[in-house]
Amino acid sequence: MNSLVINYEQLINKVKLKMKKLFFAVIIFFTAVTLVNADGIYKRIKFEKGKSWFIFSGAVVDGDTDTYIFRANKNQDLKVSITSVQENAVFTVVNVKTGKLLENTADSNKTTEFLGAITVSGEYKILVKPSDGNASYKLSVELENRYFEF
Repeated sequence: MNSLVINYEQLINKVKLKMKKLFFAVIIFFTAVTLVNADGIYKRIKFEKGKSWFIFSGAVVDGDTDTYIFRANKNQDLKVSITSVQENAVFTVVNVKTGKLLENTADSNKTTEFLGAITVSGEYKILVKPSDGNASYKLSVELENRYFEF
């Protein structure tokens, strides 16, 4: 009977060891998944022919940034606005090539509305993040050709 008790204890110890390994494997898996998805979404905006605006609904987690990238041409006007229920979603507009923020003519201190002129053709991105906690938002993007009167 002693050998049966010893075998049973060995079996229990083996099961406990396997459970610990499985637990740590699950923890590592979920940590890796979290790190892979830690940057928010990345979406390319492609304006359809004849359409100059898009509205996106999204949600961004504290610490993440959602990125919307688009191509714009010199002498186009860009209008961007963001709304959120808790008023905690903000954005910036950046020239991809130079990394510089675009000048906001609406109000340089506002991060919920943007109005500016595209002075250089190229790729631009809108970076959306929460100012506090998590944020559900609606992002409106409008890109129009500028018409000159003579």
